[in-house]
Amino acid sequence: MKKRSKFIVIFLVLILGVIVALSACGDDNSNPKPTANPTANPTAALDPTIEPTAVITPTPSPTQEPTPRPEPTPKGDHSGGIISEDPVEALLFETGDHLAYSLTDYPMAIQFYATTSFDGLKLSCHNGNNNIGTVVFSLYEWQYTYEETIEQSEPIETVTFENYGDNHSLHMQFSQVREDGEYLLVVTTPDPSEGVGVWYLPSTPHDAQHVFFEDLYNDYASVEYFILCYTKTPQNLYGPLTEVW
Repeated sequence: MKKRSKFIVIFLVLILGVIVALSACGDDNSNPKPTANPTANPTAALDPTIEPTAVITPTPSPTQEPTPRPEPTPKGDHSGGIISEDPVEALLFETGDHLAYSLTDYPMAIQFYATTSFDGLKLSCHNGNNNIGTVVFSLYEWQYTYEETIEQSEPIETVTFENYGDNHSLHMQFSQVREDGEYLLVVTTPDPSEGVGVWYLPSTPHDAQHVFFEDLYNDYASVEYFILCYTKTPQNLYGPLTEVW
């Protein structure tokens, strides 16, 4: 009987131990240990051996500066002195192998600088050897650029020549004497089918002229038989021209 009681006591002790062990495991599972966040390691963030990634800021492209506006030739005495009070015709052209230029719906123009007072100009024009045709000469005071001269100002002199002799030197006589300065002669026709026009040298520029064909500057060409009618004789027959812009 004593042995049986002793066995029961041992059995109860074992049962109690199992219950205590299971209770301890339950407490461990209800309070899990926090998992370390590998990205939140302050030691690694402060490690001086780890170089930061460079952020490259693109260099902005430089802003292209606009082409400066040309300054007109300063008003002043470019004559070099008056050597005679007698009038003179200044031949402001070269001669050579020339070509005929026929006017279209667009003008032909000559930019020039008169160094003293003048009362007219001359220009030889062709008309297809039939003495039929019309050309119009318009004189403008130069205004900074070609476009501003013909679009934002009015001609100060205009003369029309009709049915003139082929290759005649057409004399544009002014309504009054004009002062020295920079000017633009514009030549047009009301009827391009008549084939009227001027003679020009395609590869021989002249320092006294800037030539425009159909509103475009041609820095290789010059117009033949272009003459200024000065009221007196200057040392310099032509002056410096404003740069074409």
